[in-house]
Amino acid sequence: MARVRFRSSAIALFLAAALSAFPAWAGIDLPNEAVNLKALGHFPNGACYGACVVGNTVVTGNGAALEIIYFGDPDNPVLIGSLTLPSEVYVVEVTGTYAFVGIIDYGLIVVDISQPDSPEALTHISFPSRIYDIMIDGDTAFLSVGGAGLRIM
Repeated sequence: MARVRFRSSAIALFLAAALSAFPAWAGIDLPNEAVNLKALGHFPNGACYGACVVGNTVVTGNGAALEIIYFGDPDNPVLIGSLTLPSEVYVVEVTGTYAFVGIIDYGLIVVDISQPDSPEALTHISFPSRIYDIMIDGDTAFLSVGGAGLRIM
């Protein structure tokens, strides 16, 4: 049987709900906590392609905005801060007080989120293709950049 690893139980729960609609995926071994799913709440502000959960906060894309949302009460999420970016957010990864944000057709933007109510863009790096995933391990970032391959920074 196929085994799937998840970065967090929140992702596991979301995927379990999504996969339950597709019987062909029934062979995937889901964590026990994914058995009893129910919607807790949502933040209805637009297109969301990427998000990263840190404690009771989610750093997410909302179209061309990076948003920091507190969801200590999942029924009533609260927008803490946002930053307008040059294009739609596709993927977000957070480490420490920095958000690494893959922007559609623009590249990577590193954002200081140490003051969540006023996030600040620090630097931008262009890439020849969309960034599909960002993984951080210690001081090293791994970027999946489509046809341009894996970039290690």
